[in-house]
Amino acid sequence: MELFWFEILKFTLLQSVLSAVFSVLLGAILARFLWCNQGLRLEGFLTAMGALTFVMPVMIPALGFMLFFDGAGGEKLYGLAGIVLVHVFLNAAYCMVQIRGAYERFITPSLQQQCDLLGFSKKERLRYLEFPALRSTLINSFLVVFCLSLSSFSIVLLLGGGPSSTTLSVALYHALSVSFDLKNAGFFLGLQLMLSLVFASLLYHQKQHQKEVKIQREPQSFQGKFRELKELFLGCVLGIYIMPLIPILRVLVLPKEGIQTALNSLVLTGILGIISSVFVVGCTLSFLAYFLKTSRPMTSLLSTLVYLFLSVPKIVLVGGIFLLCHSFLEGKTIVYSLIIFVTLLAYLPFCLKSFLPDFKVFQNRYGRQINLLNFSLFEIFQTIIWPYLHQKIRRKLAMITCFSMGNLSIPLLLGQMEVETLPVLTYQAFLRYDTEKAAFYMACLVLLMGSIYGVSYVFNKERRRVYEHHIAP
Repeated sequence: MELFWFEILKFTLLQSVLSAVFSVLLGAILARFLWCNQGLRLEGFLTAMGALTFVMPVMIPALGFMLFFDGAGGEKLYGLAGIVLVHVFLNAAYCMVQIRGAYERFITPSLQQQCDLLGFSKKERLRYLEFPALRSTLINSFLVVFCLSLSSFSIVLLLGGGPSSTTLSVALYHALSVSFDLKNAGFFLGLQLMLSLVFASLLYHQKQHQKEVKIQREPQSFQGKFRELKELFLGCVLGIYIMPLIPILRVLVLPKEGIQTALNSLVLTGILGIISSVFVVGCTLSFLAYFLKTSRPMTSLLSTLVYLFLSVPKIVLVGGIFLLCHSFLEGKTIVYSLIIFVTLLAYLPFCLKSFLPDFKVFQNRYGRQINLLNFSLFEIFQTIIWPYLHQKIRRKLAMITCFSMGNLSIPLLLGQMEVETLPVLTYQAFLRYDTEKAAFYMACLVLLMGSIYGVSYVFNKERRRVYEHHIAP
């Protein structure tokens, strides 16, 4: 047992470190390229990929790379190489956006002029100017990607190459659903939770010492040489991000068996996602209205607790609920209700953290008026929260709906393969080595998520208001 858990821990830390190192390295290279070549036409598209990979279900690139390289070395994706590749694909764009922002915040034109006067070479600029200015952002990006890779579940479940390529999250799932070894499950759960909280605390401490600087950069036109060649390079990078979607979306044009199963799963996935997102956003806004009504300050301790709870991996949360409630998991109604409840616990900290800045603004501006007029919670929502935050509320509803629809760990562990959401059907097809049907289910999920984001965009476009114009922190 000692050797077994130590090997799992070693692989978990190894894949997390490699994923973080390569993500930060690739993100830094792309960020410096964009900073040195501002005004390229494809720059905005590449930056938008950071947002796309943030909301994209992690099963999509994992399955997409396997289908893309099928028959051409695809078997090499199983194990450490494939896991690190998908993690880098998902996180490199995030690192690029963060490091690019740090370049613009901390490396001012005056500093560049001083380097020119001193006659610094490119290596000296990198050593004495860029690295000291970017060090804090590089550390933050490394810790963020490390924490995300540490709690990775779906990617390792699909691409893990057996016991030698198993992380703590996957070992916890196997202990609960395959061997039903509650002792080992409790051990893996505690170890995963401890590691996540330790590194999340380091990240929180690092962020507390980083100064936030808001900038407004005016659009610039490209002034350098070899514009076509550099835009071709950006086009190749964008092609890499589109590459996993090609083999998934192309299966939609082929006739498929089991269309009815896919449609039923699509409806179930959409209903569970919408109900879960309504509960998450509704509870968040209720907390916000309650704190406004009672005039209770949002203390730094509460903000810290929200941040730390946000760092708890979903597999740890659902594993803990499963250990407590596994004897009651009978009947689909109970299972569906528990899935919605666990989704609420999983995404409520994320939603609370998103609305904390708005709460502080509302409390400073309208706290006294709310007390004098003795508003009810519904009146606070109707007169203050909704008029200013209706766009943000719609965006969060769409985002959390897509997050919950693309989640595999919650329905897989609580439903035990019986709750056939699209991610669960994809995993079942993957276990049967039916990659074509797995790709079809993922394509249905992509179209469903695209429809939800499209509806949210249309609603926000019709009633667009500029939030910063009405409320300035």
